[in-house]
Amino acid sequence: MGFGIAIMQPALPTLVRHWLPDRIALGSAVSTNGLMMGVAAGPALTIPFVFPAVGQSWRLDFLIWTVPVVVAALLYLVIAPRERPEPQDEAREMPRWWPDWKSPVLWLLALTFGSNNALYYTVNGFLADFLNSRGEGAWIAATLDWTNGSQLAASFLLLSIAERIKLRAWPYLVFGPLPLAGVLGIIFGHGWWIVAGGTLVGFSLAFTFVLTFALPAALSAPGGVHRMAGGMFAISYIIAVIVPVLSGAFWDLTGLPWTLFLPVVVCGITLTALGFLLTLRAHISPHV
Repeated sequence: MGFGIAIMQPALPTLVRHWLPDRIALGSAVSTNGLMMGVAAGPALTIPFVFPAVGQSWRLDFLIWTVPVVVAALLYLVIAPRERPEPQDEAREMPRWWPDWKSPVLWLLALTFGSNNALYYTVNGFLADFLNSRGEGAWIAATLDWTNGSQLAASFLLLSIAERIKLRAWPYLVFGPLPLAGVLGIIFGHGWWIVAGGTLVGFSLAFTFVLTFALPAALSAPGGVHRMAGGMFAISYIIAVIVPVLSGAFWDLTGLPWTLFLPVVVCGITLTALGFLLTLRAHISPHV
């Protein structure tokens, strides 16, 4: 599964650029909406619907969830746009597959996307333990539901406005700091204020996730989207693994549960600042 995801996610920006060169933001919003729907559908539908239908068998449950994958593959074979002759300069670029690790834009993209993912994984991963440590364990389920459900709501909203806000700076300046406000609600809030904080985290991170996901297709030279996307995902997921580990280490070393969010603060600042720089770079030099 991991190998398949590692191929599929960098391929999506390349397909968006190839199939929808004039509507990159919308294509990216559609593809990420599908990703989020898939993430939400499995946990939401398995226990109430799939498990009863398969006699509570987790093996058959996994088998059932492979059906959408097979359907998607068949649809790809049937309705995907056919290959068209590429311009000569793009054809020369395609054989180059290794990312340009010296590209400053690649690192800006990777650090921005990695900060977004690390913030999301850290909050989701430690939310239950943190709320239990505060005696607020009764709010774990509701907070997780709203944190992840709000991402789906934001992705649907972006379907209608993605083209209007692409390569704009203000979404990063607004939705970059908002996850930190949501984290404060989780740390200091009680009851529904915790749920509200989680909702703010999920909703705002969905905005910056979709906008950053679209940038490799928008910022890459023709024929180079796959290289930019591959490098961005490679670095960003390393960051997304390291940051939660650091968060757990802060809690272990200090004995103070709230300190696990200190790396998250750095991620929020990085997401805001570098996302803003990326939009400036896009207007100065659209192809790098």
